[in-house]
Amino acid sequence: MTVSVSTNKSAYIGDGVQVAFPYNFPVLDSSHMIVTVDGLVTSCWTITGIGDQSGGKVTMTTPTAADPECNLYRIVPIDKL
Repeated sequence: MTVSVSTNKSAYIGDGVQVAFPYNFPVLDSSHMIVTVDGLVTSCWTITGIGDQSGGKVTMTTPTAADPECNLYRIVPIDKL
């Protein structure tokens, strides 16, 4: 399947309370999402909206500290023809 939406990142600043971060681009598989907190990749999250063209949300297992940058990236593998 082709992903035709060019948006592939959502950026947030953590507040020490928020755990759910929405994204507004399609993600076809959870392995296509990478989450970073202050530039470090984290695996402490779950995702909803897989396959939904309008996106979904990433929910962290615990809130981030106040003020770190939280980024959600869609990384789609390239299919070789």
